Amino acid sequence: SAATAAVAVGSPSSGGSGAWDAFYEANERGFRALRLRPERLASELAALEESRAALLEAAELPSGWELVHAHRDNAIYLVKRRATRASAASDAASASDAPAASTSALLPATDRFGKRLEGRHVSARMSEARLRYLAACAGVEEAARREMQALCDTLSESLPLLAAAAHWALLYSTLSAHVGASLQKGWTLPRLREVEDGERALRVEGVWPYWLSADGAARNSFEWRGLWLLTAPNMAGKSSLMRGTLAAALLANAGLYAPVDDALVPRYDGYFLRTASYDVPSEGRSSFAQEMDDVAVLAAECGARSLVMLDELGRGTSARE
Repeated sequence: SAATAAVAVGSPSSGGSGAWDAFYEANERGFRALRLRPERLASELAALEESRAALLEAAELPSGWELVHAHRDNAIYLVKRRATRASAASDAASASDAPAASTSALLPATDRFGKRLEGRHVSARMSEARLRYLAACAGVEEAARREMQALCDTLSESLPLLAAAAHWALLYSTLSAHVGASLQKGWTLPRLREVEDGERALRVEGVWPYWLSADGAARNSFEWRGLWLLTAPNMAGKSSLMRGTLAAALLANAGLYAPVDDALVPRYDGYFLRTASYDVPSEGRSSFAQEMDDVAVLAAECGARSLVMLDELGRGTSARE
């Protein structure tokens, strides 16, 4: 397989300047991110290494000058360093250690539109080495593109099998994560009534809201059969009980763990929960009109095997009551 290891083109040599790192990153990030065997691109990578070494050699710094990277122009320029006491001392020390490169060969630099750039310079040798480096980068990128296209052509015959494998891998990893999280939260696996079982009672022991921990929530046990009217004072937990129960029934029918101590759940074909609604000024609807529309849709969609819960239809209570 071609897709097994990262492209190994070596670490960019900065030459003492962060400008090189930025320049290399801008031109090599595309093929560096690909997972290809280095031997697949051996000749192209060798040419890249040679061009990089030639570019570093051509960019010889005269005393008192430094390198800058121009991202928009994709180029490296030489600029005169601003004089400071520290830089003057450093230049004097470097000048005493080795002869400084001549500035006579420097030419005014131009941007990508050919416009002259004030205060920026290049040498003819440096410009030639830069073009050679860019051509080497293009060669590596083109070779990497060919390798990836060949890999795609090879795998195209197995795409249905790969898609199925990816689907089942995602399903198994999701189920594994669900089971692990459920066991940590203290959830249990509810029991489902048989399909031919005509009993429609929902029997739940110790259900609690799924968004709360098992230790921090009040648990409820009940057996629901037919139509029920749930009443209690405000803030007593009616809405939480309805949401938690419907979620537990849905999880049980999906064969998943639920926040219950135990439960025997019928097989439902639909789940409907209508909770708080608000005005919809953009549609000219009051909250009551929105509630009535929701109930109309619910009545049309639900059936004899559906679990339906309505939370304070036509509510008009106050939290102070």
